[in-house]
Amino acid sequence: MKNCWCFLFLAIPISLSFATSAHADEVSTKASDLIPINNQLTIPEQKGFAVAQNVNTENSSQLPEKNYWYVSGSVGAGFPNSIKVNQGDDSASIGVDTAVQGNIAVGYQWNEARAELEVGYGSFGVNNFKSGDVTIPVSGSVSATTVFVNGYWDIPSSSKWRSYIGAGIGIGFPEFSELKSGEATNPSSSGTALAVQGKAGIQYEVANKSNVFLELKYQNLGSFSTGSGDNKANIDPINSFGIGVGYRQGF
Repeated sequence: MKNCWCFLFLAIPISLSFATSAHADEVSTKASDLIPINNQLTIPEQKGFAVAQNVNTENSSQLPEKNYWYVSGSVGAGFPNSIKVNQGDDSASIGVDTAVQGNIAVGYQWNEARAELEVGYGSFGVNNFKSGDVTIPVSGSVSATTVFVNGYWDIPSSSKWRSYIGAGIGIGFPEFSELKSGEATNPSSSGTALAVQGKAGIQYEVANKSNVFLELKYQNLGSFSTGSGDNKANIDPINSFGIGVGYRQGF
């Protein structure tokens, strides 16, 4: 009998040990199922993060540069209206041809804005002189040098293509060459006028800080006087629409 009790006391701890060990293995197995494997979770997240970084970097590379000085130049054509001339009680108009225009400028580019100093020149031929019902063929030319301070807004875009609008104010220096009609000659004369302009265009950054652009513009030279004595004349404002292409290089 004593041997039976001894065997019983020995069997109980051994069975408890096996049960505890089996339970511990089961808990350990379940716990391992709940614990994520690092490679399964972190690697996809890291790949996703890398992809996001690549997308942002790619998008950034498509945006134009900003905060730099630049110089620019453009050429184009202007389409002025007839020039109204008042001399004493008489008035007349001078018919003009399409003008050839050119501009150079130096400015500064911010993120979505630009400011610049622009010097321009335009010259157009004269084809007739009209007073009342009388029209006389006339040869000669009218030119104008302008100096403008311009401001632009570059409309935000997610690419290197950007449209823009701008306006400027400055001074114009119009000059009339000798106007000839048969044997009659009107001497050359010049004047000074307040000048304003407006622009709208589209530009593309072909390389780092290098832009090509196409623009439409409206320009107005205010009224001014020219000549002196008997040849003094008052000129009404001269309006002109134009189109130009140009290149801008930043530094």
